Amino acid sequence: MFIHKGQTAHHINHMNDNQPEPLNPEEGGYEHYHEKVEGRKIQARSDSFKDHFSQAKLFLNSLSKDEKQHLYDAFSFELGKCDMEIRELAINNLLNNIDRDLTEYVADHVGVPVPPENNEST
Repeated sequence: MFIHKGQTAHHINHMNDNQPEPLNPEEGGYEHYHEKVEGRKIQARSDSFKDHFSQAKLFLNSLSKDEKQHLYDAFSFELGKCDMEIRELAINNLLNNIDRDLTEYVADHVGVPVPPENNEST
């Protein structure tokens, strides 16, 4: 994602029709600091920045059986209190990228259809 003047790095708010929206600098919102630089300045992220799930997978795999069950139950409890759209987004786009057992357990406990298996969750 590239950020241009007047834009923010916030992701889309899936709830409340993406409201509130960030303010423009003219309305008191954040404005990037302009600085003089020499050489080539790029606004890009390394490929490793795109890896959102391997640390979560390592953490999950480090847990004991009882700790893992507690985490599964905690996800089920917390997502069970969310709107169905949020439950589906969390299970399809997050948990399914971390661990298949976690995905299936939580989906079954919060009433969301189990999504197709994601190759990254092996």
